[in-house]
Amino acid sequence: SSGINAEWHYGRVVTGDNILTAITVAKKCGIVPNLNIRHDVILVRESNGGITLQLDFNEDTAVTLDTDYSSKGIVEAIRDITANPYVFAVAEKDFNVIAENHPELYELILLNGKVFARMTPGKKQKLVEDLQKLEYTVAMCGDGANDCGALKSANVGVSLSEAEASIAAPFTSSTPSIACMIEILRQGRAALVTASVTFRYMAMYSMIQFISTLLHYSIGSNLTDNQFLYIDMFVISGMAATLGRSLPSKSLA
Repeated sequence: SSGINAEWHYGRVVTGDNILTAITVAKKCGIVPNLNIRHDVILVRESNGGITLQLDFNEDTAVTLDTDYSSKGIVEAIRDITANPYVFAVAEKDFNVIAENHPELYELILLNGKVFARMTPGKKQKLVEDLQKLEYTVAMCGDGANDCGALKSANVGVSLSEAEASIAAPFTSSTPSIACMIEILRQGRAALVTASVTFRYMAMYSMIQFISTLLHYSIGSNLTDNQFLYIDMFVISGMAATLGRSLPSKSLA
């Protein structure tokens, strides 16, 4: 997960499983960082219209936000819980209430949330779409029918099975592992860079040939047909074909 969880990639666990299971998996696979810089998991819960923040499942650290809290109040409440870097974990029933009634906290959870548990298919899709509204490019991996909506809405949808999810996703992995996402990112970057460089190269060639022709006209001369043919066949085509066959980088860094 180190490649997926690099500085410009933000991995998240979105699952229908229990939140405790989801947090454990997120820690073990590195989506919740715990090696170089330990990150604490802040559990966000809604109760009787109020919001409670607590460190993992330690109820002794629970802090309840005032009903008229502000963004500053959220930050102060988090400081009361931990001084370490943190990420959020939230279950679906709390996710619903926060999304509808607490927009400031909801945006903070979208930005810093790492674990979303007990999520229904509709809420998975909503999470993907709301991240896209924040101008994130979202890639989604899923292996079941309950992931179809999110896979379809994501910018890059990857099915980890050949069942229902493969119908909605543009990519299907032959192995049930999110490691395929690294290969997709590598190949996607290579395709984007290669297409851009090839286009710029051909545009530059056209401009150079146009200017050289004008210069020849200015002195009463011109390139012959054989010279044009030689340039196109042996100089330009070979170099353009070489650019188009560029291989992706071995790593995402």
